[in-house]
Amino acid sequence: MACVVKYYLVDNNIATLAWPTRSPDLKIMENVWHLLELHIYQNQLYSSHQEMIAAIQDAVQKTRPEVIRDLFKSIPSQFLKVVKADGAKID
Repeated sequence: MACVVKYYLVDNNIATLAWPTRSPDLKIMENVWHLLELHIYQNQLYSSHQEMIAAIQDAVQKTRPEVIRDLFKSIPSQFLKVVKADGAKID
C-alpha cells in the first residue's frame, strides 16, 4: 500500500486488516485455472502442442457462465471470512 494511502487511512481513523500478500483463496482466476486444469489434464497426455491447445480451448468453451457468475457472487462471503479470521488465510 502506498504511503500516502496509509497516512490517509490513519488520519481518518479507517481500520485496515493485515492482508496476506498472496491469497489465492480470494482470487477468482485461481479457481477458474483449477477448473480448467481438471478438465484439461483428466488422465490425459497430449502428443502435440496443437492437441493441448485444442484441449484448452475446449475446456474454456465448456466452462458454463453460471460457474463464473457464482464465483463472483462468492466474493463478499469470502471477504467476510477473511475479516472474521482477522486477515489470516481461509479455506
